[in-house]
Amino acid sequence: ADELLRLSINPSALQGSRNQAGLLLAKAYCIVGAMDPLIRRAHQTDRIQGFLQDHDKGCVLHFSRYTLNVTYACQGAVAETTESQEPLAGGFVIEDSPDCFYLVGVSCAFTFYSNRRKTVNILTLEEGSWNASGWQRGRILNGDERMVVRFGPMPKTLRVELYEY
Repeated sequence: ADELLRLSINPSALQGSRNQAGLLLAKAYCIVGAMDPLIRRAHQTDRIQGFLQDHDKGCVLHFSRYTLNVTYACQGAVAETTESQEPLAGGFVIEDSPDCFYLVGVSCAFTFYSNRRKTVNILTLEEGSWNASGWQRGRILNGDERMVVRFGPMPKTLRVELYEY
């Protein structure tokens, strides 16, 4: 609730079991608000790209060393989506370094490709969040959790470090 107030959002406007969209929006605002300094720096150096599902099945994001293929989990047109379905996919990617990315999203999955036509693998994959001190690592994902970098219906942030061989 404090994070919402800091962003000038009245938390009571987003409460109630009927307001799932409000809860999703509140979580997204909290993520973006906490990442604001990083987002601003990334815009200044052109290292941020966003995506939002329209009538397509995904998109491709090009960065300095890697290309990210984003596949949307909710297939179908915007007009066809109802409250009982997953939210439409959306999010953004920040290239922190040539091999390190912050992924923020909902209802999507990522696949990574090398721009130099090499094999790509994940060195580290972390759940976490941002605060005034920077990145706060939560769980380190491994095993099956690293096979597909996937976002469910609730917005979240992942940090991924890649390597090529």
